[in-house]
Amino acid sequence: MHVGIFADMEGCIGIWKKLQCYRGTPDWQYGRECLTADINRVIKGAFKGGATRVTVKDTHDTGFNCIRKKLDHRAEYNGGPYVRPTIFGTIPKYDLILYVAIHAASGTQDAFFPHTHFSKFSELRLNGKPICEMELYGGSFGELGIPIGFVSGEDIAVQQTVRSMPWLKTVSVDKKKESYSSGKSSIDYVTAHRQLLQEKTAEAVLQVNNMKPLVYTKPLYFEAIFKSETVAKQYNTWGLERNNNIIH
Repeated sequence: MHVGIFADMEGCIGIWKKLQCYRGTPDWQYGRECLTADINRVIKGAFKGGATRVTVKDTHDTGFNCIRKKLDHRAEYNGGPYVRPTIFGTIPKYDLILYVAIHAASGTQDAFFPHTHFSKFSELRLNGKPICEMELYGGSFGELGIPIGFVSGEDIAVQQTVRSMPWLKTVSVDKKKESYSSGKSSIDYVTAHRQLLQEKTAEAVLQVNNMKPLVYTKPLYFEAIFKSETVAKQYNTWGLERNNNIIH
């Protein structure tokens, strides 16, 4: 069984401020440690659940965030930015995808670092309804018949995801500074939740037959709401239909 582990960064255990997600900053080095530690637990869970092959796809920013020398050597690593044939590059025939460290959708109130794929969007809609990144990605994988079985990340991001994929195994992650700066209680929190990552991903792989591809009813009507009309004009390079700050 080939399991793909796709990883963002904002929803990592241990991360609580934006600079920890910004490539090239001193804080990012700490964020990389958090990301690598989370992914290693998911790799262990995948193999424990019955995976025979595991590939890690680093999807945050330019895609070079994991610390390769600290990554579980049993997994293959696929880093780097892609545009074609998909934003994830060429997608192999995965049997299941586990998605780590997700964040909330653009426009989500009181969320940590909310955005949907691109910071210039204030909201993305599919068939008139707001969607988060995981709903967008889930539908893309679903077109290929590939199910997602697990997500971890900020609780509100997890809630946004399971509204379309209620079968998912999940781990919700706290984004408050206090959870990671209070001595032994923080160590206990991090330890317990990384163990939970391993347990829930093992469950997802064991229950792969219960996981479903996300397939949207067609036809699909897609809208990208930009933060301003000026930005919408700037990024409408394909000449799509535009109404003020909305491209559809």
